[in-house]
Amino acid sequence: MGLHLGNHSYVGTYHLKGDMNSVIVGKYCSLANNIVFDCGWSHNGNNISTYPFHTWGLTPNNNVSKGDIIIGNDVWIGEECIIMSGVEIGDGFEVAGRRGSDAHDPIIWDEENKSYRRESTLAGGTEGGMTTGELLVVRAAMKPLATLNRPTMKTVDTVTKQEVVSFKERTDVTAVPAMGVVAETMVALVLANEAQRKFGGDSVAEFVRNAQASAASLK
Repeated sequence: MGLHLGNHSYVGTYHLKGDMNSVIVGKYCSLANNIVFDCGWSHNGNNISTYPFHTWGLTPNNNVSKGDIIIGNDVWIGEECIIMSGVEIGDGFEVAGRRGSDAHDPIIWDEENKSYRRESTLAGGTEGGMTTGELLVVRAAMKPLATLNRPTMKTVDTVTKQEVVSFKERTDVTAVPAMGVVAETMVALVLANEAQRKFGGDSVAEFVRNAQASAASLK
């Protein structure tokens, strides 16, 4: 449990919410101030209800863990981010079992676009605290849907106290694509906020002009 920082990584002010999961940070990561790591439990979808009856002493506490928060190497996270348990940024500890020569994102020259590119995204599309311009990879876990399409889960008839199976319910699969939209939108908002902080401007046209001028100065 708790926060585990890799070599040469640092974090500003932060808050660990809950104590069911750990936050594992790789090497050379820069984490800004006011970051919230949600390491708490999630409602158990296998219960008769997702309501936390255990808080009233009516049922055992069998809430579920969504997993550790894993942040790979060379990741930079801006201020006031909320990171949920079960989220993985970069390759996380998958890369720890590899040789050093297999843990890099090779650079190639794209003759068609006249630009440098990476062949992989082991670091999640970041390097040295900055995005590389490649695909930004963020992996997130979502707890299984609580609704049941087939009545197979054991439960108890509250009148007879006999073992029965659950009722067939509607399957709320729309939550899955919605979660993807929300996650992508939040990543986009964070990136837009940092781009605005870097390039500034009072209008979209001015912002674009500043960004293009900055890119031109690097050539």
